[in-house]
Amino acid sequence: QLRVSTMADTAAHAPAPAAAAADPLPPSSASSDGGQGEGREGAEGEGEFGYIKTAAHNYVSRNATIHGPQNVELRGKTIIERGVNIYGDEGSKIRIGRYCAIGEDVALTPASYVVDGMDDDDNTNDDDGTKKEKEKVVKYLPLIVGSNTYIGCNTTSQAAAIGSSVIIGNDCTIGNRCIIKDCVYIEGGSVLPDDMVVPPFAIVRGCPARLLPIDVMPESCAVVIPQQRVEEFGDFVRKLGGDGGH
Repeated sequence: QLRVSTMADTAAHAPAPAAAAADPLPPSSASSDGGQGEGREGAEGEGEFGYIKTAAHNYVSRNATIHGPQNVELRGKTIIERGVNIYGDEGSKIRIGRYCAIGEDVALTPASYVVDGMDDDDNTNDDDGTKKEKEKVVKYLPLIVGSNTYIGCNTTSQAAAIGSSVIIGNDCTIGNRCIIKDCVYIEGGSVLPDDMVVPPFAIVRGCPARLLPIDVMPESCAVVIPQQRVEEFGDFVRKLGGDGGH
């Protein structure tokens, strides 16, 4: 079984040159959606642990599940490992940048908020004269994951935005509507509460998560992380017997 290396444990990660055209994920990239899907270029690896390679050189595990693939776009050269669930079936767009790596058993769900439903055509009032309310309505926000970002194994996220060159360790929980800026390092096992905003170059730790007041990511990580992600993608593809797509 081939896996992307766990960069979150080394605190170094990855960007990319100019973005190519978005790669709408075909239904064939989702293990539960079946079908062949136009956008699929071929399959790499054998058996249970193989990958589907898309036209934009994304590698999606055959055991990953993309729900609502018509709403999921991969910008190119991204690796999605086995057991990943990406929930695009709520109607919100999910866009994942170039040279990203999503570890095993990660769940990405768009951020949500609740509004009161009112029926303007319903003139029926309660006994006290107030207008009757509908049930609460859940709405979903688009999710954008920047380029060169790594999301560690067994992490669940309902973030509203995850920036570029972000490293998220294993077993993290990213709460609803969190915003994570660029070049952030989130240590493994951290739990970010709902609506937390993490500034650029911050290091986050704990349950509940907090910003480390002294330690920050070096400014050089904006260059180093992208370089490392490009190198790791090339190593991954070479192990599969490909050319790296460069």
